[in-house]
Formats: sequence, structure tokens, C-alpha cells
Amino acid sequence: MLFNIFLIFGMVVAAHAGIEDNKPILPLDSDLVSLITRKGEICVKESGVSPAIMHNLLPWRVEESEVNGKFLLCLAKELEFHEKDGKLKVDRFFDLFRQSLKSLDVEPYKKLFERCNELTGKNAYYTVYKIANCFHMNSPVKMALHVLVF
Repeated sequence: MLFNIFLIFGMVVAAHAGIEDNKPILPLDSDLVSLITRKGEICVKESGVSPAIMHNLLPWRVEESEVNGKFLLCLAKELEFHEKDGKLKVDRFFDLFRQSLKSLDVEPYKKLFERCNELTGKNAYYTVYKIANCFHMNSPVKMALHVLVF
């Protein structure tokens, strides 16, 4: 039953991502999805954000707010790519996503992430949100949990 729920969720995510902006879909490596899920559950509790944020991360449907920024900052810390004041460690981020990006030239993604990492908000929560939002909005691909091929 749980598998069916994840299967349906994966189809909805993939379908929504494909319809939303016609970007190619990049499925994340299953180990990374598992890690994000485990760490995300910790951060939902620590930040006080609605658990629905886990379903809104991919595809990116996260609104700018302090509580969402608190969650994103916690996640960056838990995944060990937070540097300070909401800024992120670019190389560590790409180490985490390396398996998912293996078929792509990562340099354009790194340059985009570095550009986004220059953004600043009124505090660390808003800074990390601005960086994540910039990357998701400007990335040439749409990240997804699963892509199902029939």
C-alpha cells in the first residue's frame, strides 16, 4: 500500500513538473531522496513548519516565509552544505547531487548556484530561501523524486 502511494505521488510529481514549465525532468538518485526525506523529517520538527513542505520541495512550490526558511536552513545544516548566514557550500551541494547529475555537465549548474549564492535576505532564513528559489527557478531542469516510464 505504501509503495502504491509513493508510486502515485511520483507520477503526480513527474506529471506536474512536466506540465508546469516544460523543463526536462531530472529524477534524483534514490539514496539522495532517502537522505533528504530522513533529514527533512528532523527539520519539520525543529522548524515547526507544516509537514506538507516535504511534498512541496520537489517540485518547488515553497513560498517565502521565515518558517520555510528555517526549515531550509535546517535541511542545509543537516545535509552539511550550510556555510554561514544562510549561504551555502557549493562544492558540498554538488557532491550530494553528483549521482543525480552524472549524465549532465555540472559546470552551468555550479555557475548558477554560485550566482544564486550571492543573494542575501534580511536574515539567514530569508537568505537560504532566496538562494534555493533562485536555483530552482533558473535551473534548466526540474528535479523530481521519480520519473515513471511506461
